[in-house]
Amino acid sequence: MMRPSDRLTLAVALAMLLGQFSLVPLTQDRLFLAQGAGVILLLQVLSLLLRRFGLPAIVVHLAQLVSLAAVGLGLGLLAQPAADRGITHLPALLSRAVMQIRVELAPMTSTAAVTWLMVLLIGLVTIVADILVVTLQATAWMLAPLLTLYLIPALAIGRDVSWWVFALLGVGYLIVLVADGINENSAWTRNLASDSAHNPHSKAGALRLGALVGVPALILALGLGAIVPRMGNLDIESARPRGSGPLEMADPTIDLSKNLNLPVDRVVLTYKADEPLYLRTASLTVMDAKGWHMSPVQLKDGALPAPPGLTTPSKQVTAEISVQDLSGEYLPAPYAPQSHTAEGRWRYDPQTLTILSTEDENRTDSIRNKTYQVTSSLNDPQAENFTLAESGTPSDAKTTAAVPIDVPKPIMDIAHDVTKGASTPVLKAAAIQAYLSSPRNFGYSTTAPPGDGFEVLTNFLTKDKTGYCVHFASAMALMARIEGIPSRVSVGFLPGEKKGDHYEVKASNMHAWPELYFKDYGWVRFEPTSRVASAPEWSLVNKDVKPLPSATASGGASSKAPSKSPSSASASPSSSASSIDPAPAGEPTAWTKIIKWGAGILGLLGLLSLPSMIRLLSRSRRLDASADPYDRVTRGWLELRDTLHDLGQPWPQGTPRENAAALSPHFDERGGEALDRLAMGVERSRYARTLGELGNVGDDVRELRNQLLAGATTGGRMLALLLPRSLWKRLTGTADGHVAVRQETDHQHYVS
Repeated sequence: MMRPSDRLTLAVALAMLLGQFSLVPLTQDRLFLAQGAGVILLLQVLSLLLRRFGLPAIVVHLAQLVSLAAVGLGLGLLAQPAADRGITHLPALLSRAVMQIRVELAPMTSTAAVTWLMVLLIGLVTIVADILVVTLQATAWMLAPLLTLYLIPALAIGRDVSWWVFALLGVGYLIVLVADGINENSAWTRNLASDSAHNPHSKAGALRLGALVGVPALILALGLGAIVPRMGNLDIESARPRGSGPLEMADPTIDLSKNLNLPVDRVVLTYKADEPLYLRTASLTVMDAKGWHMSPVQLKDGALPAPPGLTTPSKQVTAEISVQDLSGEYLPAPYAPQSHTAEGRWRYDPQTLTILSTEDENRTDSIRNKTYQVTSSLNDPQAENFTLAESGTPSDAKTTAAVPIDVPKPIMDIAHDVTKGASTPVLKAAAIQAYLSSPRNFGYSTTAPPGDGFEVLTNFLTKDKTGYCVHFASAMALMARIEGIPSRVSVGFLPGEKKGDHYEVKASNMHAWPELYFKDYGWVRFEPTSRVASAPEWSLVNKDVKPLPSATASGGASSKAPSKSPSSASASPSSSASSIDPAPAGEPTAWTKIIKWGAGILGLLGLLSLPSMIRLLSRSRRLDASADPYDRVTRGWLELRDTLHDLGQPWPQGTPRENAAALSPHFDERGGEALDRLAMGVERSRYARTLGELGNVGDDVRELRNQLLAGATTGGRMLALLLPRSLWKRLTGTADGHVAVRQETDHQHYVS
């Protein structure tokens, strides 16, 4: 005969089998599903058998943990290379799994290390679910383990979580609720093995009730899953730019505005090369209403690939770079790097060829005081051939060619006006560059235009007409996209000044410039910020391009824009994580710190309040006035017992009348009457045909509880609220009177 605990144990197993599918979007490997299913079944069968033997819950869960550790050890050994197989290598296996999770976007490539870690996670969540549902009888809290499995992909992947994830989680939760409902209905015989009366509550009724409640809830969950954004953007003041993936990457533009106005400019790196070189650190490929920022990156190991899209001959250069007092996690290198000798742990983004440190600690100091060589393939188009090049389609065109639908009309009109006389994509790019670089149209100023996102660019192009490299580069890249040319904004350093046999690059040489994509040429650098750098020769193919003379009704530029001299001839700052956001974004503001601390404190308080919440849920369920009268009496008696346990007082031994006699000194006359009614009701529920005049059990129990709390010390009441001892006694099976209650009530497993 199936016991209530058996039914709940199997329901948890089924719910977890469905819940583990939530992790599918994280990895290309599906082996974890089979291994995870094996672990779930092992843990829950073990739970069922040990509970059948009457072992305390604490022993059951210790056995589950030991079994999970043994399985994890075996799988961990199998996941290691044969030559390095051993227990001492498990920390290294864990480190590899964690590193892959940090540096790869979902779905991650298949590796034994990640599979092993995911299986261990599934096992731990299963044990937690078993504790909540079977041991503590808090079936509603099954939602917590299932949401734990859901939140992992919801916070990690760079897209919306699929609807079927919500469906499986909803079905799993519904299974547990239905199992609990069947347990409830199986108790109608008032602790007897059978009853000759007609049972008004059948299992079919429980299933109908579960369907009535669960199916609409499931439909609602699916609907919400389709319309609610994924949770990956809920981070507060994240260390990574929005959408940059699981690795917490620093914004490469964050120091530009600082370095522009340094009181004392300093040399941050030197390099030796046959010619002056732009040293790029990273590229911003996403453009939206908030500005330019980085896209999700899929970091790779091994040799760097050929420059994307470049099929024409390129020039190979080798630079020996010595970084001095400069922090950062991006390796400065001429684009497109093909190899480097920098010490440490480095990976690259195959789309942008950004080289990023993946050190576990002090990653932001990865380039400080480091000397290395970089060999790069320089894109050096010949102007006469380059003029006829067509705009290409890069592999990441969904990002780099996308034009936001909410681009302001004045910006669209200016782009069309500037390029209307150009017959090829290259000539359009040259026209945009000439328009922006003309001092007749725009001036250079360290004071950013006001506003945010598109407002900045609109002010820059139509009103203030002054800015620095970020505004020039951002405007050109967006205008190029409007004209059908894929684009991105790169960040790094200007070539610096030659000193003897090397070049010196100062902090004020930090710079941003646009790169445009053309067929056979790949990503080609342009330079619209004429006040700090000269345009490359290949971008001057249309020397007859003239800047527009005056503003137009559609929002063109004025011919009388002021031209302010820069504080440094090579300075070109940016101001925020979004490359056109004018507000400096160095240290977190006071408000973001307050929010961070507040969120942390609230999270800690939530964790500390978990026992109290479970206890409150249990009490609310026990005192439910709509329950069967026999159940109300039994549950009320158990609630009185647990209240005594919470206050650190023992439960007296004996019959209900003997219990009441021993407890009566704790209560006044009103409480004594409530205690007698409750004890008499418990006695009649066990031995009499009817309950007689029962009264309001819930009110009686609340009265008894209030008097017990009133007689306790302040410290005792606080401990009873925050750390209810009854939960621990139920977990360990050591509650006073527990055995007697279990012998007399078959349905104790779900009412206590």
